[in-house]
Amino acid sequence: HVFSTNKSPYALRAQLAACTGRSKDSFVIEPDYIGGDFGAKGLSIDEFQCFFLAQATQRPVKYVRPYIEDMQATNLRHPTEISIRSGVMRDGTLVALDIRVRYNGGAYAAGKPIPTLLPGGTIKTPYKMDAVRFERTSVYTNTVPSGHVRAPGDVQIVFALESHMDTIAGELELDPLAFRRRNVIEDEHTPDVDGTFYPEPRGGAVLDALRAATHWDAPPVPGRARGLALSVRHIGGGNGVITLHLQRHGMIDIATGWADQGSGLFTALQRILSAEFGIDRERITLSRVTTAAAPEDPGAGGSRGTHIM
Repeated sequence: HVFSTNKSPYALRAQLAACTGRSKDSFVIEPDYIGGDFGAKGLSIDEFQCFFLAQATQRPVKYVRPYIEDMQATNLRHPTEISIRSGVMRDGTLVALDIRVRYNGGAYAAGKPIPTLLPGGTIKTPYKMDAVRFERTSVYTNTVPSGHVRAPGDVQIVFALESHMDTIAGELELDPLAFRRRNVIEDEHTPDVDGTFYPEPRGGAVLDALRAATHWDAPPVPGRARGLALSVRHIGGGNGVITLHLQRHGMIDIATGWADQGSGLFTALQRILSAEFGIDRERITLSRVTTAAAPEDPGAGGSRGTHIM
């Protein structure tokens, strides 16, 4: 029976089973309130040692890390080296993109939300182009393991790619906003670099609004400078499960194994059900349940909570 602040209790259950050689069903994970996440609360370190200590002593074991240990032991964002080459027409039209990314994965994989050292997924860009090559590598080093920190892998790539876009605009003596506007995806039939189609691409409208709101065409105030960056962020997928129980006096109780990592999902669920059923929100309660009492759930991550639940 494990009380943990892990945001993916079912993943923790699977990792404990793999680590100890026991079945998943022999573990019951009770999600606790987390308070803040930004990706790092998908990492588990202490639970494995606590299991073996409890097994050896036949007593409950509780471990509370001092703050300095928490800072030293938790994962960090991947230090990254990125090389980019682009093919660009003289009028500023992007035609090719070649990106090589090398992540510093740290000394070992650790109990992270995914089994690989690679953070995040494939690259996402708001720009259209004909040819793309994207290569990602993660290497072991004698350093603290790297892991999930908000938008894992994306921050490094977006910073490098958008800096690269500014360099191209400067070399071609093009306005950096106009250069991005020329190449942004606006047609729902134009795929992203990984083959994804956007049902309602809004990159052009975002740039137009930015130009108007910042008075981009007027010179900046003396002593001030300005810059811009454009990116696209996915919403995580997966299956979410909640169970609704009709209680006495017309109350509805939501049972979920989801861990509250501070996003306000529980309040959002209450509001959605209130609107759908046409009843006051005060008539809807929520019960956090263990992994033994709720169907398997992927856990928080990738801004997917409200989206899938």
